[in-house]
Amino acid sequence: MKKNVITKIAEISETDPNLVKPDTELMDLESWDSLANVTFVAYAISEYGVKLTADEMLDAKTVSDLIRLVESKLL
Repeated sequence: MKKNVITKIAEISETDPNLVKPDTELMDLESWDSLANVTFVAYAISEYGVKLTADEMLDAKTVSDLIRLVESKLL
């Protein structure tokens, strides 16, 4: 799952997937904005069946934060 999420974040942010690592700050991704957040929420619902709140998305600062967030909802 981790690799899939990283790949999707790279796709959403229009960033080379090789440059997106777990410790990458979301705000360091040039195209990561509110639309990217909404797109990621839609991806989490369609791919994993988990719903992420706006507050949860705002709290996520790194790629790893998003991975942990999705994983926590799967348990």
